[in-house]
Amino acid sequence: MATTVTMPVLIAVLATVAGILIVGVGGGLIKPMQTRWDGWLASAEQETGRIKEQVQSSSGEVAHSQPLSSNGTSVSSAGATATKPALHTSSN
Repeated sequence: MATTVTMPVLIAVLATVAGILIVGVGGGLIKPMQTRWDGWLASAEQETGRIKEQVQSSSGEVAHSQPLSSNGTSVSSAGATATKPALHTSSN
């Protein structure tokens, strides 16, 4: 009989504590956590920019490493041409 009263009270207290923690940490209610979030977001922005630059520079290297002839085949340094792989599309 006592568990029918204490269990809902325990669940309500735990849910309240969890809700306060979620709102407090996520919303920046706790000042040190807000500072950490700002640091993490700034790091993520820097990483995103660095990765974007790497992708652009690596795609530029690939494009410049194998020049294409007018018919879409790549020309090697020995003068032989290799065909570009065909793209397969599915028709449903």
